[in-house]
Amino acid sequence: RASGLRVEQQVALWVGYKQIVAGEYVADLIVEGLILVELKAIRAIDPTHIAQCINYVTATRLPVGLVINFGVKVEHRRVAGPTLRDPSVQIGAPSVATLLPRSE
Repeated sequence: RASGLRVEQQVALWVGYKQIVAGEYVADLIVEGLILVELKAIRAIDPTHIAQCINYVTATRLPVGLVINFGVKVEHRRVAGPTLRDPSVQIGAPSVATLLPRSE
């Protein structure tokens, strides 16, 4: 925010498959409607946290995910989102809904 970026906190998202809501998820942060940020306060980031972030960026179809840990020492990992958009998977949230193509 200090840099002029739009940052939304605790963004409630729904994840759907073929127009049916399959689940809900609350993103810690969404930056500029493009970057999903997962915040942690744990000993260290492990593969399960990376897998969780991969699942979130895949479901939301956002281009980038970040896992930031404020545990013993500050650390972060970047996760690339999917490059192809599957129209059968949808996400609903104020910041990302306008970025996603709607399937008929």
